[in-house]
Amino acid sequence: MGEMHASVAKLQELVAKMNAASGDAKIEQIAAIVNELVAQHTGMMQQMMSMHDGEMMQKMRTDRPSSGDATEASGTPDAEGDHSQHHPPEP
Repeated sequence: MGEMHASVAKLQELVAKMNAASGDAKIEQIAAIVNELVAQHTGMMQQMMSMHDGEMMQKMRTDRPSSGDATEASGTPDAEGDHSQHHPPEP
């Protein structure tokens, strides 16, 4: 939460500087805001992806195929694959 508050404070500071600026200085402040927004967005996306990747790895560790699955001795799906768990039988 502290990191989010710091991000908001940084943007508020940049906006205040932009509002006080004029001419070319205002354009430079706008560029600073855009750069900060991109940096914050990129950081947020990286954090979300690392959390997602961690969850996927945990799921892969815990979701082992049961003995009823169509798998070869190697533990990989056979050529046909058993989709009965997520495809209902046709009428």
